[in-house]
Amino acid sequence: MLINPNRHSLDKIKITIAVSSLVKAFKPTSRSMFTINIINNNIYLFGGLNANSNNDIWKFSIIDHSWFKIPSKEPPVPRYNHTSVTMGEEIVIYGGVSPFNYFKAPEEIVLFNTATETFSYPRIIGKTKPGCRKGHIALAVSQSMLVQGGFDTDKQTFVSSAYIYHLTKSAWTEFESFGEPLPYLMYHSAVVANDYAYCTLQPYSIYRLPADLPTNREKKKYEGIYIFGG
Repeated sequence: MLINPNRHSLDKIKITIAVSSLVKAFKPTSRSMFTINIINNNIYLFGGLNANSNNDIWKFSIIDHSWFKIPSKEPPVPRYNHTSVTMGEEIVIYGGVSPFNYFKAPEEIVLFNTATETFSYPRIIGKTKPGCRKGHIALAVSQSMLVQGGFDTDKQTFVSSAYIYHLTKSAWTEFESFGEPLPYLMYHSAVVANDYAYCTLQPYSIYRLPADLPTNREKKKYEGIYIFGG
């Protein structure tokens, strides 16, 4: 389904919903708790849950509205409730729930290269890791991925901490919050306001924005990560 908003006036928006003509064509099974990412003119769907936990990856062309199941010799373990972000031509997959791992979240980082259409599993440098998480958020910032919150399936507890995975170094570092403590949240959402290096980002909860909201000329003071819900 494609939703195309066309603004005709300041107070009226027309929403056009177009259903792909290839509804009966070869396509992935219905599922929930999967991830999708768009790179160039393709949408990539990975994992999710229906009658089974899945580890298949599909490509949907937004040019001709066709689905293609990408074959893989070494796919990751099936999972759902995971996250994925895009960095260049790669999709970085992390966490989730896997029945093949005693319903714990896989701790590995999975990379899917859309150019070669292959999975890889980089060795993590160092001992710093965020643990096994589900229901967390993940955001791509430059060549890094920030992970925050969720539920630690190994320790069976909610977590508020945030960690940054550095793609070029294949290493995690713990994120230090400046200001208010990071919230204990699960199944929440977040966006990045301006794509600066992670060290300049400050997480703000949308529930607790600063009282002195900036004017347009001062708005760059509040670039950061905005968290909502959970």
